[in-house]
Amino acid sequence: MYFGPKQEALVKQYLHNRDPQFYQDHIHKLLRKIAYGMSGKMNMKPVSLYQSPVVRHNCATHLWEQLLLNYNPDSGRAYSYLTRVAHNYYC
Repeated sequence: MYFGPKQEALVKQYLHNRDPQFYQDHIHKLLRKIAYGMSGKMNMKPVSLYQSPVVRHNCATHLWEQLLLNYNPDSGRAYSYLTRVAHNYYC
């Protein structure tokens, strides 16, 4: 499991302090895993487009923006929110 209670706590900590180094060390890896996982799971065509490194990177960037601007840690799990955002991004 790559996104459990420990990672949920890391997201909350990042949202509280917004430290760039903390983001690079912990949060960026989580967002990339979600972006890469969703791009492979959805089987969108053409595969060369939806599974390209640039599109996956842009999805991770979009996840970061939505995490900072729209996610409310008190309203639910970060993993659920971020996977829904990634799904909508690829659609």
